[in-house]
Amino acid sequence: MTLLAAFDVVGTPVPQGSMKHVGGGRIVPSNALALRRWRKAVAAAAAEAYDEPEPYDGAVVVDCVFRLARPKSRRKAGPFPSTGADGDKLLRAVNDAITGIVITNDARVVDQRSTKVYADVPTLPLYEGAYVAVHALDDRSSDAIVAELPCRTHLRAA
Repeated sequence: MTLLAAFDVVGTPVPQGSMKHVGGGRIVPSNALALRRWRKAVAAAAAEAYDEPEPYDGAVVVDCVFRLARPKSRRKAGPFPSTGADGDKLLRAVNDAITGIVITNDARVVDQRSTKVYADVPTLPLYEGAYVAVHALDDRSSDAIVAELPCRTHLRAA
């Protein structure tokens, strides 16, 4: 895999996907203002990290580590938040924010991983945000991903 862009975003990660009806047949994200700010921060960091003149138009892998604030009620919990924002909704906001900057379309994302950690973990920066890495897939890395699929034995038998 070839690294296309890797960047750190400072700010409160905001999930994308929950909608609310505001009347007149209009449906908007339930957290529209915060989501707009988060996506703008991600897009700015992505634009600074990506050096190419055009977005990449091939298959990519996106890895994100989201650093979230630890609620007072979870002071004795481990380093990983098992409540709060869904990892897939956090990824959705990042994928949409990098579209048109790093990648041509978020449909180009063929593999993605999100990890949520509390921002106060000693080995990480002590602020909320996200670390994002976008890799281009080549034939060798595609073969490796397929080889690691849990259902690969069933696929070969069919």
